[in-house]
Order: sequence, then C-alpha cells, then structure tokens
Amino acid sequence: MTDGLSWAAWCGVAGAAAALLTGRIVRWAEARGVIDRPNHRSSHVRATPRGGGLAIVAVTVLAALLTGWRDPAAAVRLAGALLPAVAV
Repeated sequence: MTDGLSWAAWCGVAGAAAALLTGRIVRWAEARGVIDRPNHRSSHVRATPRGGGLAIVAVTVLAALLTGWRDPAAAVRLAGALLPAVAV
C-alpha cells in the first residue's frame, strides 16, 4: 500500500471508529439523562445529549499514539499540532 493510500485507510478507520463511538456515547447519555436542555442562551432548539465529542477526542489520542509508534518524527509534528487543543 502506498503512503497516500495507507493514510487514507487510517483516516477512514478513525472516522468510522469516531462515528460508532459517538453513537454509543450519545445513547449512553440519553439513557442516563445527561441532556442539555435548550434555554434562551442556547443555539439549539431541542434537547441534546452531552459528551459525544469525547469519542472524537479518544480516537484522536489513539491515532496520535499509533502514529508515534509507527513514525516518531510524525508524532512530534502531530503533538505540536494538537498542543493548542489540549490547552483549551
């Protein structure tokens, strides 16, 4: 597999994993009442489950760890790119 196809495959797997995990977290949040109810300051009009973004963070961290294992130089670049996200 060429490098471009390899990265595309990794991105596809990461996207599918994030989508599946987000769905599971949303269902878990709905079952336990972890819901953001809209009010006058909300940007949404219906109740929205919280925590779906955790799946994206988990998959991103896992991808960063796998990248570091596979290519240490790329891991340094990725860590530098993700540093602002961690600071927030």
